[in-house]
Amino acid sequence: MFELNFNSAANLGVEGLDAIYNRAALGDMLVTDELYNLYTATDRRRSLIVDAKRADLDVHYVNKYQNVANADRDEVKMVRYAEVLLILAESHARLGNNSEGQKYLNMIAQNRDASFAGYTLTGPALVEAAMSERRKELAFEGLRLFDLFRLNATFNRPNMGAKANSSYVEVKTTDFRRLMPIPEAELAANPNMAKNLGY
Repeated sequence: MFELNFNSAANLGVEGLDAIYNRAALGDMLVTDELYNLYTATDRRRSLIVDAKRADLDVHYVNKYQNVANADRDEVKMVRYAEVLLILAESHARLGNNSEGQKYLNMIAQNRDASFAGYTLTGPALVEAAMSERRKELAFEGLRLFDLFRLNATFNRPNMGAKANSSYVEVKTTDFRRLMPIPEAELAANPNMAKNLGY
C-alpha cells in the first residue's frame, strides 16, 4: 500500500535491513530456530529463508531482500495490505468478534499456506493466533520490537550456541535496557533532557 523508494545514491550504504540480513551483504542477523519452526513446510513464507553454512554450521539466512547487490534495491515497505488484514484480525479477536477475526486471519494464513484448513479458534486463543501470524508475516521488516513493547511482553533472545550466542536471553518488562540510551550529543544540546534510567 505504501513504500519508500530509494534511488541508487541512497542505496550505496549497508545500513538497511537488506544488508543486515542478506548473506550476500553483511548477513549478520540469522533466523532463529524457534521462528523457522513456526512455518509449516507448505508455508510460502518459509521459502524466504535459506538454509546455508556459516563457519561449518547449518544456519537459516533471511532471503526476503533479494536485490541487495543491485543499485535498485528492494523498496522499504511502510504499510502492507497483509498488515492491515492482521490489524483487523487482531482487533476483532480482542473485541470478541470471533468470526470476523477468523475471516481476516484466514485471508492471510490460507493465502500463504494452501494446505492450511483455517483458524476456528475463539477468544484468547484467536488473539494468540493473530499475534503468531503477525510475527510470521511481518518477520524481518523491523516491526516485532514495537509489537513486544505494545503488548508489554517479556521477550526472549534465544541462545543457539555457536550458531548465534546470546548472553542476555530474557528481556523482562522491567528491564531498563528496553529503552536505548540517549546519545551524549543530544543530552549536551538540551540541558533539560535527562538520561534514561540505568545508563
